[in-house]
Amino acid sequence: MVMEIALKKRLTVAAAAMVMTMAGNMGLASADDDVLVIGAPLALTGGLADEGKKQKDVWKLWLDKINAAGGIDVAGKKMQVKFVEYDYQTDGK
Repeated sequence: MVMEIALKKRLTVAAAAMVMTMAGNMGLASADDDVLVIGAPLALTGGLADEGKKQKDVWKLWLDKINAAGGIDVAGKKMQVKFVEYDYQTDGK
């Protein structure tokens, strides 16, 4: 029960961080206007680290393939993709 609450709390924090990151990037002009930022919470440490590392590898394969093809078409404009990860540390605390 305590472990479930801790996991829910970490997932909530991870989701909130991702939403804030995405919201912060909306509408901001910068030198990286041609870069689309995509993020994901991954279990890179703790009990699920083996699975999290596999997921990270899959994201990298996808990212390399998309960027090699010129990026993602957004309203007729090709945008390169940058991947941001968040380690939600599945340590059971």
